[in-house]
Amino acid sequence: MIWLTLVLCLQLFPLLNFKMVLTQMANNWMKFLCSLSGEVSL
Repeated sequence: MIWLTLVLCLQLFPLLNFKMVLTQMANNWMKFLCSLSGEVSL
């Protein structure tokens, strides 16, 4: 039982990290685009 949960956790961790990295990248891109559009409008 313990091994099963360990394996499941190990398989799920990369997915969670991948999601976190993706959201972080998306946030950075949104900030970057917003700053660009702000400079253009100014």
